[in-house]
Amino acid sequence: LHLPPMLWSSDAAWGEISRRPPSLIATAFGLALPAAMVPPAILLHATDLGSAHYLPALSASGWQFVELALIAAQLVGFLMVLWLVRAVAGTRGAKASARDAFMLTTVSLLPLWLSSLALIQDEILPVLAIPILAIGASVALLKRGARCVLGIREDIVALELGLVAIQGGVLAWAATMVVLLIPGLPAAPHPAN
Repeated sequence: LHLPPMLWSSDAAWGEISRRPPSLIATAFGLALPAAMVPPAILLHATDLGSAHYLPALSASGWQFVELALIAAQLVGFLMVLWLVRAVAGTRGAKASARDAFMLTTVSLLPLWLSSLALIQDEILPVLAIPILAIGASVALLKRGARCVLGIREDIVALELGLVAIQGGVLAWAATMVVLLIPGLPAAPHPAN
């Protein structure tokens, strides 16, 4: 419920989080893991109901492979964002503890994880537009969180941290998907001539 105001206000919920940060275990198992399971679950649901709409030639075992690749790619993307938050903060004179960086990474990736809900419906425009909007929301969350939690006062530095970390995470996610899917997916059957 606090997520939307956290996009545009450093004081909304961020102050409470920085005063009483959740434990690493609570963040991991209470927020990160359940949220990260939303995209594979939604993909499974979407393919069960209408896989022919997205990729008609892909078999059920092919979709299961895509779901496993998605879980692996999310892990790689998460770790990249986490590393970049700490690295960029360190180069800008801010210290990001492991707990703070983990919490910032988790909160900033929530819009991306939730954007998979667009797959519930059949229109292609929301399936393409919502993840793009989610990337912007993730950058905004990371920028606001960096200001409040890490104490970065300069807007441009906080924005740089958000842009670098989210772009790096999205690129790591995409690269992992490509590396896993290209050799791992079975070739689609060619229609007989």
